[in-house]
Amino acid sequence: MPNNSKIKNIMLLAAMTFGISAGFAVAENSTIDNVSTVTDEMLLNPSDGDWLMWRRTYDGWGYSPLDQIDADNVADLVPVWSFSTGVNSGHEAPAIVNDGVMFVTTPGNQVIAIDARTG
Repeated sequence: MPNNSKIKNIMLLAAMTFGISAGFAVAENSTIDNVSTVTDEMLLNPSDGDWLMWRRTYDGWGYSPLDQIDADNVADLVPVWSFSTGVNSGHEAPAIVNDGVMFVTTPGNQVIAIDARTG
């Protein structure tokens, strides 16, 4: 698979394992450009590397179709970045991933956009 797919697989794993409990944020005063507007078609048929809604699909499938990470290599994964939102209460909404950007909400109704590749 192309290197880009591997990056998307890693960011999905980050979204699923770290996004809800640890929280992430983008550095102050930075921007993330070139994020596609989510369309009805994208929600009906999300790209393999995107996680556009809770449980990923309307039928609640809840699994990534990516296969670079599996039972044989998951133990070799290491975190490459992390960031605390500064909110001590739990982050209960799932992270959403679109075009390599992870969107996380805090309990204080703050939406944070993070470049999932670099944090």
